[in-house]
Amino acid sequence: MPAALPSSPLLWPVRTALSGACLRLVREYLRRISGLSRHSSSRFHDTEPASAPVVQRAEQRGRYGPAAGNSHHGGPMRGDAVRNRDRILAIAKSDFTQRGINVSLESIAARAGVGIGTLYRRFPTRDDLVVACYEPAIEAIAQYAEDALADPDPWQSFAEYLHRICAMQAVDKGLRDVFRTTFSTATTLEAARARTKASFHELARRAQAAHALREDFVVEDIELLLVANASVLDVAPPDSTGPASVRFVALMLEAFRADRAHPLPAPPQGHLLRPVE
Repeated sequence: MPAALPSSPLLWPVRTALSGACLRLVREYLRRISGLSRHSSSRFHDTEPASAPVVQRAEQRGRYGPAAGNSHHGGPMRGDAVRNRDRILAIAKSDFTQRGINVSLESIAARAGVGIGTLYRRFPTRDDLVVACYEPAIEAIAQYAEDALADPDPWQSFAEYLHRICAMQAVDKGLRDVFRTTFSTATTLEAARARTKASFHELARRAQAAHALREDFVVEDIELLLVANASVLDVAPPDSTGPASVRFVALMLEAFRADRAHPLPAPPQGHLLRPVE
């Protein structure tokens, strides 16, 4: 039997407004977050000291040592290095989930019980750390888009997919930031984004062919929706976050329906995503 949802007020509207499939997705996501938090409770010690001048240069450049995940000489990591990396990831994911991806890397290193040099050795830039934490989620979202195409109801599959993504945003501040950010060097993450876009394009095409989705809807409108939903979640009071997001998505879906359509202005040029800071 799936684990019960927490009784947080944030999830009350999610419980009532979304389908069983969406609730299962949120449960899976919360279990993953909970597992990371439990993992981060054990202590590891920093066994990878770096001299102060090197660390200072790392902070100035935003990188330290070889590529993320490699040892000093490019070979497999030692056991203590693996444990340090896992602990950094656990702490970073917990902090990103609660506070967003611009959390101080120094505070993450301190909470993980390692030096800042060790963090930069494993993850040379903030991008590397964020991508390591969120690449699995973006891959899963790409798979959800592909799975949605198996639903024979064009409008239901389109609407359900939007509800799923926005429900994930509601419980993870870092994921909201990732949706609003572009990662120029994260080829696998950006490839997953491209898969998502291609599958969503097909979801939209099917809904338009069924005369359920307005004809002037473009794929870039999903970017507008996700950026706007993230902003709604950011500014809403804690006890109103869930209801505000659910209502906003419902309003947008009503606006997307073909039988509600009135002429729209042209979509914005370029992307709304910003580079990671």
